Amino acid sequence: MKALFDTNVVLDVLLDRRPFSAPATHLFAKLEVAQLGGLAVVDRQVLELAAGSSFEDFEDAVLHEAGRLSGADLLVTRDPADFSRGSLPVLSPEELLATLEVAGTNPSDE
Repeated sequence: MKALFDTNVVLDVLLDRRPFSAPATHLFAKLEVAQLGGLAVVDRQVLELAAGSSFEDFEDAVLHEAGRLSGADLLVTRDPADFSRGSLPVLSPEELLATLEVAGTNPSDE
């Protein structure tokens, strides 16, 4: 499973913003051992698509388009309403952890 992480989730980990850092840190641990994928490129194509999108916030549009073009299965954020205009499924860090736990499989195999 390939997930794109919103900036707020990345900052939760880097700045240890509690209580949000705990679930985000668990997800990053899954990235480190390749149980979850999470890389996307921001290039000219992403920026052009974001500029022409229906998103109100350009940064959210960039994240969404980068995820979409990289083949992300979902977007992980604490602000799901910011991505309501997008086509990618959106989960909170807690929701993704619960989903992975219920699935009981190695997400990188999916």
